[in-house]
Amino acid sequence: MRQPLIEHLDELRKRLLVIIIWVGITFFVGVFLSPIILKQMLSDLLIANVPVVVLTPVEFIYTQLRLGLLFAIVVSSPIILYEAILFFKPAATKREMAAVRYFIPGFFLLFFVGAAFAYLVFLKVTLYFLASLSGLADIQNLWSVKALISFILTICIALGFVFELPLILIMLKKLNLISVGFLKRQRPYIYVGIFVLAAIITPPDVVTQVLIAIPLVLLYEVSLTLLRYF
Repeated sequence: MRQPLIEHLDELRKRLLVIIIWVGITFFVGVFLSPIILKQMLSDLLIANVPVVVLTPVEFIYTQLRLGLLFAIVVSSPIILYEAILFFKPAATKREMAAVRYFIPGFFLLFFVGAAFAYLVFLKVTLYFLASLSGLADIQNLWSVKALISFILTICIALGFVFELPLILIMLKKLNLISVGFLKRQRPYIYVGIFVLAAIITPPDVVTQVLIAIPLVLLYEVSLTLLRYF
């Protein structure tokens, strides 16, 4: 019993070492590229009349480190996943490995579609709306780079996970916790829940709420279609 445990720990150490090296290298690359990434984000999303400033001496450095870490996680995620699969593969059944090979690409695809939707569509409308609110009280916008980047990253990550809805429903169906018939019967209540969720995670503006709710409704209907084949 002792020798297999030592072998497992040694295998775990090797896998973790590879992951740490990859994350470390990509982190430094991300920090180096962070001014370019930041400049592109501000060019894509920032409203023309809203200045972005740093409020403390270390705020820009903190923002660089955060962007570098996010860059490292995104770029290293395939390596992290690959090493994790290699570590657990000896103990997994063929059926479990088949499920992993099936669900993992779907997870990444849906997450990046959700994040891209947030970045390319939702954030542009939301930031414009938020910037226009202060004009109602004749107040000038002056946004902190740390707060702005945190807001952008939070929205992108949140919508990335929200777009995992089809995959979550498929997993629940495979576990026999839900059925297509049940989801169809609950459709009116789920639609109401989607619009309530959209109202919670968006500013008090009908346009942005609809921009979130419609893709979620479409994802729900796509999920129902996919469930018929699983």
